[in-house]
Amino acid sequence: MNVFGKILANMIEALFYSGAEFTRKLMISQDTLDNWKKGKYMPSDGFSSKRCTISEVIKHINDRYFKLLENGTVKSDVILDIMIKSGLPQQAKDKLYEYVDSVDFPGRIIKASYEYEKIRSEDDFTVTMEFDSSIYPYLERKIIDGKETNVKDYVEKIMIDKKSFIIGRKNKGADYVCRNNFVSKSHAEIISREGRYFLKDLGSTNGTFVNGMRVDKLIDIEINNNDRIKFADWEYIFVIPEH
Repeated sequence: MNVFGKILANMIEALFYSGAEFTRKLMISQDTLDNWKKGKYMPSDGFSSKRCTISEVIKHINDRYFKLLENGTVKSDVILDIMIKSGLPQQAKDKLYEYVDSVDFPGRIIKASYEYEKIRSEDDFTVTMEFDSSIYPYLERKIIDGKETNVKDYVEKIMIDKKSFIIGRKNKGADYVCRNNFVSKSHAEIISREGRYFLKDLGSTNGTFVNGMRVDKLIDIEINNNDRIKFADWEYIFVIPEH
């Protein structure tokens, strides 16, 4: 079994009742999952294929992890152990250690293993750079114990790893599921264009705000490093890492 397949199998065992539950959620066949575990016909990167994308896999893994954290049935130590035994290069593990307390920790491990399988045969490629998730801009939100979840304080980081990234309340159609009843099903979109980033409110009920100002619906607004962005009443910081 390859590194990606090994990690995925261990994640499914730790977070889902069965492989069948996982395949139902992703609407894939058991044969597809078995092929992934063998390193064959892996998920699409989302640019040219109609197959299930790696972003969808990551989203479902992270969603499940978040739910289990909320009800106290899983701890980050379980996911940390999967990473330690994963077979990923030490450079990748060193970087991933920084995100142990993040709710997207499992997805970061899945992403790292996916990229590793794509580039492991390219001798001239610098693995450390590929695993450095700071190449993506991200939204960051501090969650305070007892106010928004029953989980201990932590910082949530959402990687904006697609040119069109949808934020919404429902799994269907959203790249990031914002579990807030005041957020619309498809609330807002972050768009990447030639190194610049834009925010669009998709007609939400309770609004999208940049640095305290409500933005007009369906109008692209450029956003910059450290801008404060609110979807309804949840506030995030938009971060563009230095390269």
